Amino acid sequence: MQPVFVRVNQSLNFTLEYYNIGRIKDHMFRFAGKLNLDYLDTYYDLTFTFHSQMEDEIHQVMQTNDGVTQVIFFENLKEWLSDWRIEKVNKDIILDLIEKYNENCYSDFLQEGTFGLGRLLTLIQNLLFHGM
Repeated sequence: MQPVFVRVNQSLNFTLEYYNIGRIKDHMFRFAGKLNLDYLDTYYDLTFTFHSQMEDEIHQVMQTNDGVTQVIFFENLKEWLSDWRIEKVNKDIILDLIEKYNENCYSDFLQEGTFGLGRLLTLIQNLLFHGM
């Protein structure tokens, strides 16, 4: 049976949610001053708490587990840390997600005649990433 390192997996999976278009959209609206999304403060706090707990788990494994478990743990951690989404913030991927979201909103606009949020996201995207 393979050991499971819950706090490491939880903190890294929680961090990966920043690549979710809904999370990106909420942050962009907030940074642009369009919405006051207080839950994002809670999300930040939870992310930092989970990362602190991950550090605790790393220390716990190093101090209390045998060599075999440590090898499994650090191989798992190494795999996570070499993931392209964790290794560095991939601006191109985030911009691509925004562009696809905008295209879908525009398509909805053409089909339904509704304004949607795509145009607003495009404006915010230009402000944040291109300084326009």
